[in-house]
Amino acid sequence: MTAATKAAVALSWTAIAGISAAGLLVLVQVVAASFVAPPRLSLVTAVSVGVLVLAWHLRVDTPLMRRQTTAAMTAVVIVCNDLTAPLHQTVAVVGVGLLATRVVFRRFRWADLYWFISRLLAAAILVAVFQDAQAAGIFWPVALLAGWLAFFLTAIAVEGAFTTSSKRRSTFRNGIGWPPALGTLAINLLLCLAGQHAAMQFHREGVQAFFLVLASVLALAVTGWLRNRDLRRRLTGLVDASLELPWNPDGLDKTLLAAASASVRADKVALQPEAPSDKEIGVRMRRWDDGDNYLVATRNGGAQFTEEDEQVLDALAHVGSIMVRHDELVHELRLQADTDALTGLGNRRTLWHRLAEINTGRGPGEAIAVVYLDLDEFKAVNDQHGHDVGDLLLTATAQRIRSEIREEDVAARIGGDEFVVVLRDVGTEADARAAAERIAATIARPLTARGSTLQVQASVGVAYSGRPAKDIEELLRNADAGMYGAKRLQQRLRESGRSGSGTSLAVAVERGIRRHRLRVALQPIIALDLDAIVGFETLARYEDEELGNIPPDQLVEEANRLGLLNELTIQVIDGAAAAMERVCQISDLRSISVNVELGQLTPGSTVVDRLRRMRAEGPELNIIIELTENSLDTLTEECRFMLAQLRSEGFKIAVDDFGSGYSSMNSLTEFAFDIVKVDRSLVSGQDGSARNIVVSHLIAMFTALKADVVIEGIETEEAVEWLAGCPDLNVQGFYFGRPMWPDELIARLETSGKAARPASVLDASPAMAE
Repeated sequence: MTAATKAAVALSWTAIAGISAAGLLVLVQVVAASFVAPPRLSLVTAVSVGVLVLAWHLRVDTPLMRRQTTAAMTAVVIVCNDLTAPLHQTVAVVGVGLLATRVVFRRFRWADLYWFISRLLAAAILVAVFQDAQAAGIFWPVALLAGWLAFFLTAIAVEGAFTTSSKRRSTFRNGIGWPPALGTLAINLLLCLAGQHAAMQFHREGVQAFFLVLASVLALAVTGWLRNRDLRRRLTGLVDASLELPWNPDGLDKTLLAAASASVRADKVALQPEAPSDKEIGVRMRRWDDGDNYLVATRNGGAQFTEEDEQVLDALAHVGSIMVRHDELVHELRLQADTDALTGLGNRRTLWHRLAEINTGRGPGEAIAVVYLDLDEFKAVNDQHGHDVGDLLLTATAQRIRSEIREEDVAARIGGDEFVVVLRDVGTEADARAAAERIAATIARPLTARGSTLQVQASVGVAYSGRPAKDIEELLRNADAGMYGAKRLQQRLRESGRSGSGTSLAVAVERGIRRHRLRVALQPIIALDLDAIVGFETLARYEDEELGNIPPDQLVEEANRLGLLNELTIQVIDGAAAAMERVCQISDLRSISVNVELGQLTPGSTVVDRLRRMRAEGPELNIIIELTENSLDTLTEECRFMLAQLRSEGFKIAVDDFGSGYSSMNSLTEFAFDIVKVDRSLVSGQDGSARNIVVSHLIAMFTALKADVVIEGIETEEAVEWLAGCPDLNVQGFYFGRPMWPDELIARLETSGKAARPASVLDASPAMAE
């Protein structure tokens, strides 16, 4: 606060003290005189009190004195109550009227005491000035004019002292336009002169009362018309603005200013970084450039702004801020739908759209190449070093890919450890392969993460296209096939060197499935608000007699390639049914999830038949069919029909690994689902992280869609604490227990019941990987 401001505030408090002291003195004198010579009760007195009460209720006032809610009518009341009578007679009538307003409307505040005694002071000044002027022989209209001016100057001084001391905005914050102000004062003065003339001419209380009522009705009619006009304008502006929702983000400024101009009568409405001055009204609002601006209305003069005008601006600014936030949320969701949250690269959706644009938009003779990259032994990195190190490796791989491509090229992460690069304007196929080898060589450079040095190779496949392709899926399939060919070759070389038998992964997988050597493990699913197990997910495991433990993702991929995926899934369902039969004997847990590829859910499928048999054999079970997210892009009308039929039969449908980058969010609108399992790659466990913000929005979005949410990959206490505030949320991860063999699970349930994290979780088999 500046020295000048402090001085003004101090001076205003001094003025308030003086005004209050003078008003109290007038009050004491009026009360004392009223005991000696009680005021005469008459028809005019009764009408005066009623007019003051009604004026306060309806806020009848001139535009000049908007907050002095009874100033204008008080002047008329004083004049109509016989200015020649003893001073205490007229002032007492005003006092009784002001007290009646507080009693009728039950409004008692300390500030009201100040307004009460200051209004009594103003009334006494009007009467005293008039009577002194009359005593001096001054013509009565001039005497009334002098008293009237003294009354309004006192009212203005009272207002100024109050607003300055309380640091409130002044009544005259937008300035006084002299033509309308003088016109308003002139009308009020004419009413006062007419009232005094009537009192002097007719000397009848009925005439004075009639004139007072007539003046009140006139004031009420004019004020009501003005208020209704302003109300219609504000409502029209607000309704028109609401009908245009949602506002176009590109034209939000224009829409907001148009709505404000239509709602608030002003010479200028603008968005500006500066706060409104004393002659303006405005409200702060959030901008879409992460800054704050003020929606400000300005009048060069004339009638002042009202509190209703400020409320309208505040409402419009609030709607504008909501639209800004709405635009941000839409942008965030679009970004999440098009971007891999972990690496910042595009996802499968982005790759598909950009590849289609590049393929159809390239000029004659412009060749492109699709490079498919898959990190070798990435699962081993996760198992040996933890998922946080795996995340760092994926992020570093994305950065290295960016460093080797041009700005016009496209890079995307489409799976857990799978990346695709689209190279534009390449020369020959040899040039494309050379570029792919450079990318692979850069990826293979040693990387230090969390004290560990990692060196991961990438299997590469290249599809070259010298002219626009009719089917971009074919380009991706060719690159994918080339990558898997390179991966299988490297895998066979590593396996042959390790076992000395030359057994390939394909032989091992086929042997395990056909000889029914697969085993199932179950991982608990935890309800955070209950701190208890509510279900399990079934996971396939296979340990080959020569190759040892085969990672689950490789097991499923190789089974799919060999055409044995249905047999694998059926064995997993058999294992899940057997395990749940034992669980049901010692616990009330009934929920079990089974992973299924979408393409397996077709009429007549052996997988569908086995699922139905499982339900028939265990009708008490809550069987959840988990669809891997990478299969959602293959959704057909036949699959959609089968999903709906299975849901009608009591199965629940879950989308697994959501957010890993396999599918677009649009696919979730094409079929009904009950559960969404958010991928571990989106969970960081750190408050305020970008990934956690995305997860928060996803939880809110799927909750609004009435779908249950399961967060996967919970490995730390920090992640649990961060998610603890989310209601009805289920989680899954190493923190609550690694996948367990059925015997281990039964032992845990027998010893610890449904406890979310008993001590036994630390003793889980280390060979069990998610």
